[in-house]
Amino acid sequence: MLKRRPVNTVFYNSIYYAGGWAMEPYPIVRDGKVVGCVVSGSDLTIVEDLRGDRRTILWFSSERGAVVDSLLVGGRLYAPNGLYVDVGQWVEVMPFQPYHSFSSIDDYLQWFVSVAGEVLHGKKVVVGFSGGKDSLVASYVLSLASKKLDFKLILVYSHVPFLESEKNKDFVEKAANSLGVDLVEVGPPRPIFREYMFREGLPYRGTRWCTYL
Repeated sequence: MLKRRPVNTVFYNSIYYAGGWAMEPYPIVRDGKVVGCVVSGSDLTIVEDLRGDRRTILWFSSERGAVVDSLLVGGRLYAPNGLYVDVGQWVEVMPFQPYHSFSSIDDYLQWFVSVAGEVLHGKKVVVGFSGGKDSLVASYVLSLASKKLDFKLILVYSHVPFLESEKNKDFVEKAANSLGVDLVEVGPPRPIFREYMFREGLPYRGTRWCTYL
């Protein structure tokens, strides 16, 4: 039996991870080195090291859970009575990808320009921008690269009515303005989106109808 540590922190076999619960893998760093990745969603946490050894943890409460890999068959978590849950509905399971590390943003920018310069020079680059950490960092790097490679950068923000805070919309606009790049805002008509919400329910993994409106 495992004990879950305070919220937003996972300890497993002395491996430490700090961050928000998410559906995408995050690196596990120990003594300054990446030793694996961790992904959490709903009541499930998956910890995987660089060799591919994986542990799947099912949480029974906010503090206690158990390793349940022996109950996994074909990506499904089976209970003794035959009921099962598709793990893919809870977390986004993906192999740990090769990575590069850089000591500074300048080093990364220099590497990026060297590998993408010929492709991007003089082009128009459109980036899906949600205001989250991934798209924010990508947009920041591209805004710097655009000055070196002379390409046009445009951010496209898709606002989801009812489900997304107006504060996020304000942040996206301020971020684009701070980066000095053009922002295009798109989104479905509110009446149609409202109709789909009542008819289909909230979108979730596997039935993300909101992406088609």
